[in-house]
Amino acid sequence: MVEKVLEVIQPKSSLEPECFEDMKNAFGFVCTICSEVPNPHTAVEETLCGHLFCDSCLKIWLLSKSKCPDCNSSITNTQRPLKSDNKILYRLLMEMVVHCPTGCLWTGPWNNLDKHLEDCDNAVVKCKYQCNRKEMRKDIERHETNECPNRPTRCAHCEQRFKFSEIESHESKCKNNEMAMRPCRLKYLGCKFRGKLDERKEHEASQAAYHLELAEIHIEKLSKTAKEGDEVKFELGAYYNVSVHSHMLQYVNEDNGWACDGMRLAGRCKSGITGFRQTAGMLRFRCKGCDFDLCDKCLKTYIAVSYTHLRAHETDSYLVCRLLLEKKKKKKK
Repeated sequence: MVEKVLEVIQPKSSLEPECFEDMKNAFGFVCTICSEVPNPHTAVEETLCGHLFCDSCLKIWLLSKSKCPDCNSSITNTQRPLKSDNKILYRLLMEMVVHCPTGCLWTGPWNNLDKHLEDCDNAVVKCKYQCNRKEMRKDIERHETNECPNRPTRCAHCEQRFKFSEIESHESKCKNNEMAMRPCRLKYLGCKFRGKLDERKEHEASQAAYHLELAEIHIEKLSKTAKEGDEVKFELGAYYNVSVHSHMLQYVNEDNGWACDGMRLAGRCKSGITGFRQTAGMLRFRCKGCDFDLCDKCLKTYIAVSYTHLRAHETDSYLVCRLLLEKKKKKKK
């Protein structure tokens, strides 16, 4: 019974003869294609033989056949809508007493069934939060209130609204949540620490030596990569620092006839670019704010390991800056 109720009952659909109070009389109006009584709003009558069909059933039938399934008479383009062309039969069907197809105790004229289904507790409806769940109307409120993954909820820390399925992820990194577990801001160097906001501040202040070791290893890797020249692997969207420009350059996938600004430098462009529309197929590294571009060969020439140096400014202690300064002092000595 439950499986049957969970089928969506569409307004103005056909009904099984068992739904009628006078079942015996209802069998006289059955569409022989689907074995259900056609809804008077959409039913069509075959004018030559007088048989009754659902409009949708007959259209599918006529795709492959042109004979009446009851008497084998020709029915091609001879049917007429029941509602406009046979109003007596239309009213007769509309006044037939039916039981609600959802299984509730309602009975009444077929004409009132659609209005009843709009309020019927057993009628199946979709969740208003568009999660594609279908429940009986009497159960949908429970689903929308307690179960739907798309139901709206607020962050207890910043009062922003999120879907229920997203709130846990948000609260774990909400800036107003002092209990949220946050990674060390030097995680890109390889630090695995995670802790609450106060714990992270204490960690970053007390683990300077450890972070310096990680930074030194990271800088050595970047230096080695930069020396390998053609073996450098660039990531689309990543930023790179160069010694010939004050801002970082981003690897972008834009080919609009751009020119490498290396041609304006003392060493000229390493790819031989001398003007616009000569860079087709080349990798482009761009500072959008300054309209400054370099090709990949120029970038490899002028790239600096200070990508790590710039990222270090995200911390309060500028750990990597200090490491670089100490290395310069040692070289001078």
